[in-house]
Amino acid sequence: MFSIRNFEGNEKEFEFFLDMLYESIHIPENKPSKEVLLNSPGIRTYHEGWGRKGDKVLIAFDIY
Repeated sequence: MFSIRNFEGNEKEFEFFLDMLYESIHIPENKPSKEVLLNSPGIRTYHEGWGRKGDKVLIAFDIY
């Protein structure tokens, strides 16, 4: 079973989303560090500005 809630907008949750974005990028060898990869121009556009006023984010999580 899972539950859905609103994103609270705190720094800990934002860092978790960045971690998941980094882990979702498949680079088989010599993957750059999280900071280098996520700040590259082609990737930065996917997370730049997250949490702006008016953004809506829902989080699904396992309740067990």
